[in-house]
Amino acid sequence: MRLLDRDYQGNRVRLRVDGVDDLWFLEKLLLPGTVLGSETQRRLDPKPDKLRPDRTERIRVFLQIGVEATEFQEFRDVLRVKGRILEGPPGVEGHHTLAIGPGTVLELTFPALTGVEMGIIDEAVGRSYAPKALAVYVDDRTEQLFRLHDYGIEELGSSAEVTTGKMFDGGTLNGPARFAEITTMIKAYIQSDTPVVIVGPGFFKELLGTHLRSELGIPPSRFIMAPSSSSGKGAILEVMTNSKGIPGLLGTLRLSQEMELLRDLMERIGTGGLATYGRSEVLRCLETGAVEHLLLSEERFGEERGGPVMERCLSTGARSTIISVRHEPGRMFAHMGGIAALLRYRTNPI
Repeated sequence: MRLLDRDYQGNRVRLRVDGVDDLWFLEKLLLPGTVLGSETQRRLDPKPDKLRPDRTERIRVFLQIGVEATEFQEFRDVLRVKGRILEGPPGVEGHHTLAIGPGTVLELTFPALTGVEMGIIDEAVGRSYAPKALAVYVDDRTEQLFRLHDYGIEELGSSAEVTTGKMFDGGTLNGPARFAEITTMIKAYIQSDTPVVIVGPGFFKELLGTHLRSELGIPPSRFIMAPSSSSGKGAILEVMTNSKGIPGLLGTLRLSQEMELLRDLMERIGTGGLATYGRSEVLRCLETGAVEHLLLSEERFGEERGGPVMERCLSTGARSTIISVRHEPGRMFAHMGGIAALLRYRTNPI
């Protein structure tokens, strides 16, 4: 995402969407009460004095709509935003759905442009410069390829399962012939700066790593191998949850940081440490300045934005993170209320 212009007096920002992950951040900004302006295709309403009006052609117009609802589909390149038309050319009225995707330039006007909105924008802008990593799970039978987004894990494909001990295509089970299919898949998605993470049990990840370094020329600085006891997507989540023990780029991924925050929260709660959850307890700790880091699920953020929880968070200098529900740990967090805090110090209930 690119911030093209900012007007605090008018509570307005102008943005350009650069990538698919920007749409997840953008959805957090597009709550009811926000005005969205962008170019779109629209048919002008026919003249009312004609008995059987001709079907008009779609033309490109700039519309402003009052946001009423959004439709976000994970890992897709479009965010649909529905609302009532507030401003447009003559003859354009009613409701309209704007389709926002990479390359779209848009204008957002908020009821109030605060640190909450700018925090989301600044994070999205900062993340635009970070390459999206690929992750491969490998075991004795198959390989699965994933892309690590800021908010979730997308499965891109898997190789055909092999039978242990079989010879095929003139190669061996652990030879180059076995890894040809996954190598072809990786070539379709990898770019010059794409990090690659290989996870799995035993020595299979080392075999695949050696093969990929030879075939694709991936430098060591963009290559990570990590053991896992889980399989498939669960293995990727396991490694990302424990990314502190893995040096380099893995800990810089937003998804890894989310996993670490949730792991830290659960450990503190389980041991009676410096953490709390539930709206009333979190708000009480915010009012005493005890909150170091506020965690909110996507839905809870929408409910709390503009309310006392976010106001206290800003006024006390606490950090805040929106936890995605596009992965299993995030959904579990949402089911326990979707609001929690890591504390600076312990407080006693009044």
